[in-house]
Amino acid sequence: MGLLLERPAGSIFAVDVKKSESVNIHDFKGILALEELVQKDFIGGIVLYSGKEAVPFGKNLWAVPFHIPKNIFLFYLIDYKLFIVDGGEKL
Repeated sequence: MGLLLERPAGSIFAVDVKKSESVNIHDFKGILALEELVQKDFIGGIVLYSGKEAVPFGKNLWAVPFHIPKNIFLFYLIDYKLFIVDGGEKL
């Protein structure tokens, strides 16, 4: 899992990032495991990848293309707590 966004009310949205130009359901393994773990608090998830089009992978699950200019990565979060997760542990 790359990033978890949690609203004060407890709803959780997951973001994962893949370097690949293609994505498949296996790339959602961590997000689907999280969905099973938090159940009703899970509101959706995306896998950011270097492809060219947004692709649905089930209810509230999307693969979304992205391009980040060299050395720039910005997050704008409103009404969310930010958790960066590495190996299942909050950093």
